[in-house]
Amino acid sequence: MNTTLLHELDQIREDLRVLQTYVEALETRVETLLSWAQREAAADGRPTKLTDLRGLWKGADFDYETIKASEYAIPNETL
Repeated sequence: MNTTLLHELDQIREDLRVLQTYVEALETRVETLLSWAQREAAADGRPTKLTDLRGLWKGADFDYETIKASEYAIPNETL
């Protein structure tokens, strides 16, 4: 084989390695975006992080009497 042909083959191999690297990077980005989209769809407006709950109980009164008044007893038969 002549050297020009060998050089061209080496260049093609290198181009293929570069393309494979790009394809792998794109696949990673697609998987990341898909995972993010699935989490967003599953949340569907519901809080997904503790910080999403900030302000949820603003103005609520959780004194001892209120908590005790809201407790319920479990019947002995279920224990």
